[in-house]
Amino acid sequence: MNKKRILFICILMLCSVFATFAQEQRTVTGKVTDELGEALPGVTIRVKGSQVGTNSNTKGDYSIKVASGTKTLIFSSVGFKTTEVAVNNRVTINVILSATTNDLNEVVVIGYGKAKRSEITTSISSISEKEIKNLPVAGIDQAMQGKVAGVTISSNGGQPGGGISVRVRGITSVNGNEPLYVIDGVPMQGSRNSIAQDQLGGQAGQSSQSPLAALNPNDIVSIDVLKDASAQAIYGSRAANGVVVITTKSGKIGESKISYEVYYGVQTVPKKLSLLNLSQFAAYQNSLAPEINSSGIGYLTPIEEFADPSVLGAGTNWQDAVFRKGIIKNHQLAFSGGQNKTSYYFSVNYFGQEGTVIGSDFERFALRTSIDHQVKSWFKAGISLNASRANQRITLTDGSSSVIGISVYNSPATPVISAGGYATQTNVGGSAFGNPINPVALAELRDVRSLQTKLFGSLYGDISLTKWLTLRNELNYDFTVSQNTAFQPYVTNTTTGETILGPSKLQKENAASLYWGLKTFLTFDKSFGKHYLNVLVGHEAASSTYETVKATRNNLTLNLQSLAAGSGTNQVGEGASYPWAMESFFGRANYLFNNKYSVTASLRRDGSSSFGPQNKWGYFPAVSAGWTVSNEPFMKNINDVVGYMKVRAGYGSVGNSSTGGNNVYATNINLVAISPLGNGSQIQNVGNPTLQWESVITKNLGVDLSFFNKKVDLTVDVYNKETSKMLLKSKLPVFAGLATNNW
Repeated sequence: MNKKRILFICILMLCSVFATFAQEQRTVTGKVTDELGEALPGVTIRVKGSQVGTNSNTKGDYSIKVASGTKTLIFSSVGFKTTEVAVNNRVTINVILSATTNDLNEVVVIGYGKAKRSEITTSISSISEKEIKNLPVAGIDQAMQGKVAGVTISSNGGQPGGGISVRVRGITSVNGNEPLYVIDGVPMQGSRNSIAQDQLGGQAGQSSQSPLAALNPNDIVSIDVLKDASAQAIYGSRAANGVVVITTKSGKIGESKISYEVYYGVQTVPKKLSLLNLSQFAAYQNSLAPEINSSGIGYLTPIEEFADPSVLGAGTNWQDAVFRKGIIKNHQLAFSGGQNKTSYYFSVNYFGQEGTVIGSDFERFALRTSIDHQVKSWFKAGISLNASRANQRITLTDGSSSVIGISVYNSPATPVISAGGYATQTNVGGSAFGNPINPVALAELRDVRSLQTKLFGSLYGDISLTKWLTLRNELNYDFTVSQNTAFQPYVTNTTTGETILGPSKLQKENAASLYWGLKTFLTFDKSFGKHYLNVLVGHEAASSTYETVKATRNNLTLNLQSLAAGSGTNQVGEGASYPWAMESFFGRANYLFNNKYSVTASLRRDGSSSFGPQNKWGYFPAVSAGWTVSNEPFMKNINDVVGYMKVRAGYGSVGNSSTGGNNVYATNINLVAISPLGNGSQIQNVGNPTLQWESVITKNLGVDLSFFNKKVDLTVDVYNKETSKMLLKSKLPVFAGLATNNW
């Protein structure tokens, strides 16, 4: 009897233990959606008052273990209102998150830091990841097209991976107008690389690879365009044409994620020119004979083969011959996540695009990785690495002697292929029709390539001296190797002996550039009741070198793509080296009072090797102010109509050190084989030691408005942008030449 009683007591105690354990911890599951019922991935769910948390998966589902005393779960995600939900002993909790009614708390990337949009007093436009996601474009510049007011973007010929002209608030200077791109702190000038221009003769039209095509657009989180000088001045001498600040993806502490994205598309020419087919061309030729013969200025014999145009058919459609369906494809594999004190992001990308013109294509392989680690509570370090290899085949697409130009005015009476190979002109009734250059042969036989290998990124360390004082050291690097080849074979028609393409030529150019920049800046960020103050002071040193070697050979033996296979006469060998360096000091202060009145002032001092000792340093100040009218008490009665209103005004000066080339303040000598000064040298330029910085001064007045609970947003900016003249004096320095033979 006692044994049964003891057994019964043990069972009760065991059940009590299990019941207690069940009460201490249980699993809560559910689904997170938006107001339209769409699943929300990546939502952070955590227990209020603790560090316990998780994230929703790609379907919006989540699962979290909570203690029995848990009262509240907090759901948060960027772009949505943070929501607290009472648990009430439930094990299934589905949550609908509402989108934020305004983006005033949105973080905007500015020079050497970040700020909330409500604190911004300058003209800055932003593009989010959502707006550019999965766009079928090769580069960042193309992804921006049509998305930012005041920024004009146009394609230079439509070449896959080719140059894109970006203009921030119009044309600024005769010395170039491409903006400065800052990718995760690494500055990159967006001037179009034109090494392949006219390498094989002919007119302009061989635009080559955009330097921004090296970065994978799928890795971008946001793009912030600094449009007025009060925003740009912190970048000083490189900001005259505007600044585009690009932020790429990084890992987040929490659940590890794997994503694979792919798209495939076909590009076609939507509209072609309406040109005469062969029947129409013959009828037109027949109509000319009576008019010319009756005019008395000449005699045109009718062509017998054109007597009955209806039996001739369509003939050759040269537009169909040079245009094709262009295939575009993209594959992206990414891994991201983090735990404890380390977060990571890794992606690998392949992008391929066939041009709609035969003989043109672009291919890129890109890899990106970033690692951030909280080494100590007061010290954080990280590294980012971007590596890419892009291969672009270029065809002559612009100009009257281009593939497209020749195809437009070529005769429909001439075939693409004849006996013996490509056709040139065709003899019909004793008259020659067609262009001596076959545009299909021009596109298919010439091989002009730009191969670019690029490695860039940064290494940083953040030291938190106090909660409101941070010291950052950052090293940026950009290493690029370019290999450009232009090959034209000598090809004849084996039946007629006519030259299809010639003479044979080969040009090779190898170039390497290395940029490094070292930044150190101190940031003070603190609130004092109704007052908020952010102060930044820093120093930057940067240097770059660019070296190139080029060789050309003509009359290649057996059409071999080798410099050793060419003729020894009229060969060309040349090279160049362009060093550059800059040192800068900069500072900025941003003050905000009572979330209503804000003032920002900045100053940058740049010293550039592009100028002589007397004019080496340039100063670039800026000031701007803002008034958030909607936060005033007298606006509360109309908040339902005008939810947000901010008035901004700014003045600033930025510069341009690219005033005509490198070191033009001094007289430069070119080393050549034969020159007016003798064997070995010639003057490249007459130096002007009085040359100074080019300055762009902008005055800006703007207003930001939001109506009817953010159903309508309006931003209006009025600005005046003036480029100052470079100072020139008539007195010229004495120069001396250096006689050295080149190879």
